[in-house]
Amino acid sequence: MTLADYFPSEQSVDLGIYRMDRIMYGSDFPNIPYAWDRELKALKALGLPPDKLEWILSKSASCFLA
Repeated sequence: MTLADYFPSEQSVDLGIYRMDRIMYGSDFPNIPYAWDRELKALKALGLPPDKLEWILSKSASCFLA
């Protein structure tokens, strides 16, 4: 919800300062008060390299659940 700008904030989120191996995407879908793809669009707009985006959106969960 933070990435989707649901909560007003003066600060932007800079995922680049964090270890990518420690970031995992999660959602409360369908119980969210905005469009289902809003967070995904916000993540893509951050300009992360494709491999980092893939890690956040799928590979981190796959590794965690394996």
